[in-house]
Amino acid sequence: MKGLRQKIGLAFPPEERAKVGGLRARILVGLPATRRVEESLNRPRAAVLGVVQDCFFEQRAMEIEYRSLRERTTRLVEPHYFALAWPAWYLLVWDHLRGAPRTLRLDRIDSAHATDKTFRLRAVESMLSGGKELELSSV
Repeated sequence: MKGLRQKIGLAFPPEERAKVGGLRARILVGLPATRRVEESLNRPRAAVLGVVQDCFFEQRAMEIEYRSLRERTTRLVEPHYFALAWPAWYLLVWDHLRGAPRTLRLDRIDSAHATDKTFRLRAVESMLSGGKELELSSV
């Protein structure tokens, strides 16, 4: 796996490698999703994915409509890390509504709108403390 990561990194021009490495460290991979998650999993909305990706890359907060099992909420979140528990994708966010880190399933984000507010990246350890118990490592 390490050799493959190095080859991918070398495919980018030298001035872009640090940026790519920083983004790669923000994409985490964990154990496969549980059967319950797999059975309830839907395809994330295409319009949402574009906004989420832009805000992730640009470190901008976004306002989302999120649907959990218990409620629908409007939240201002900072998308710090992506996490894959195959086949489910999660977003580790700082949630301004809750004032804490949260792990959100991408397929449960019904809408997303970028804001002008930028954020400083938080350490992954602090983001995992408020989320689901995912065993993750960076790619």
